[in-house]
Amino acid sequence: RGPRGMAPDGTPNAGGRDAEHAARRTSSCAFADNVAAAAMRAYDAVLAHLAHLDPSRPTERGQTVLAAVVARDARCDPPRLRVVSLGAGTKFLRAADIDADARSGTKVRDCHAEVLARRGLKRFLYAQIRAARRREKSSSAAFSANLADEEEWLVLDPVFHEPVVFESDRTDRRADGWRVSDEVSFHLYVSSAPCGNATVKKWARGAKETFDDSLGPFELPRRRENEHDKKNNSFGSVSQGQLAFLWKRDNSDPCESEKTEMEFESATVPVPGRDDSEEKNAKTSDAVPPGTSTRGRLLTCSDKLAVWSCVGAQGALLLQRGFLAEPVRFASVTIGRKFNRAVGRRALCCRMRRFAVPKRFAALENGKHFALKVKSGEKPDRTDRKRLVRLNEPTTAHHPTLLCTATPFDAGRYAEGEGADFGSADAIVAWLGDDAGGDGLFFGALAAAAELLNGRTGERVPVPNVPPREEGEGSRRGEKRNQRDPASGVECFMSGVSRAALAAEHAACDGSAPSVAEGALTPDAGGSAYAARKAEAGATSGYAEAKREALSQPGLWSLSAPHRHASTTPTQTGRT
Repeated sequence: RGPRGMAPDGTPNAGGRDAEHAARRTSSCAFADNVAAAAMRAYDAVLAHLAHLDPSRPTERGQTVLAAVVARDARCDPPRLRVVSLGAGTKFLRAADIDADARSGTKVRDCHAEVLARRGLKRFLYAQIRAARRREKSSSAAFSANLADEEEWLVLDPVFHEPVVFESDRTDRRADGWRVSDEVSFHLYVSSAPCGNATVKKWARGAKETFDDSLGPFELPRRRENEHDKKNNSFGSVSQGQLAFLWKRDNSDPCESEKTEMEFESATVPVPGRDDSEEKNAKTSDAVPPGTSTRGRLLTCSDKLAVWSCVGAQGALLLQRGFLAEPVRFASVTIGRKFNRAVGRRALCCRMRRFAVPKRFAALENGKHFALKVKSGEKPDRTDRKRLVRLNEPTTAHHPTLLCTATPFDAGRYAEGEGADFGSADAIVAWLGDDAGGDGLFFGALAAAAELLNGRTGERVPVPNVPPREEGEGSRRGEKRNQRDPASGVECFMSGVSRAALAAEHAACDGSAPSVAEGALTPDAGGSAYAARKAEAGATSGYAEAKREALSQPGLWSLSAPHRHASTTPTQTGRT
């Protein structure tokens, strides 16, 4: 290896070069490298499992983007890192295919790595809620402070909407919901900077990262003082697209396919409310990077992460009463290629700094519920009192700790004259489900739950030699059963993270309907059921209002056609 915190020397030999210039990067700390290592080991296990089922499958990582959600469990000594979900891919559905799947919901619209990892996280959280409910029914000991060494690994604590002062009260009542334990945190790893604003280096001063050797291997660095305040994040070029949300470029769109890359990058962008003279000055060569557009159907991953910093990564459905009592945040984001701290701050959180949580969502966010761990006969301690005192504090966007890792994801080499090729439609998603349990990193359980997808069609790719699963408590819900598309009648292979599967998973977890494996999917129980349940949960929890507020922040639509849920004004589109 190179110097402390540096990747191995990446100087290429004659006739080729390394796929990643990792030697130019410096890790932020050992924790960042350990998160990256856990993600890569999990991905390698998934690749090996798929190759075992189908020997024609490669075991090399190849040229793709990997994202993973890693849980840090501080209930153990030392803390443990466990990969709970991962995604790999760079493709998404065309607009026409998205429209055709609106009702059935059997296809995965966006197969970019970050999106797949987040959807896998949802499946993990559903499995955790089921496990917590089982533990609640079986024994009051389910709520012991340390669950790390139990046979079934749980990360959730019970929540009660009325105070539970005595331990005896807890055993007589069922939890009103669940929250992630204070000693468990989620950390996102991405092998390359998310597409969109996080790759736009204009307007940001890049300082070389320094390795913090004062931290232990599982110790997360504290957020740098004033790193996210207005003084260190001044945005003086909003109208030129400094904070702009963008869409993933759909080459099937006639308006896009007629342009060459060079023409696109120098094109003017029509902005609602501007006259012709203003439009001529709206050059976007630096603000609209390759692969993005000012029109489309799917927001870039940078923009999705920015929205998640406001409303959480769990989505609307999981905030329904009886499920999660508060949003799930990423405590840190670790990035490999194209890391720039100033750019990352702007793209992933600081451009949302004016976000103010709506009152209804703020009540949820600030914990108007009680999760006190108080033994019989004792009064709440100061920590508990502080939690109760902060109920009425204002809530803004969450700012994750940004970290860089010098550990290369793609260790391959390019032959002379060759470059990166991300043309493969292969995508992979995996998550820890009901089969997870026991000790260790769960790579085997994660690999067994992995799905191979076609990123261009959004369908699961059948893998030969997959043994049939028997239905029962230990099998995965939302099982990979083939379905017929209601519109075309053609057999399709549905992923467990499609909208239809998530709708059925939610219904099964709610006890109101069978799982996908039990035949829940019908023409009216796929995408339409997902949309209906999402709208209902979003309205009651305040999530929908909070998301509208996030999408309506000033400057986000200075270049692009606004999102349908955004409320825009001249100030919000960049005009003064």
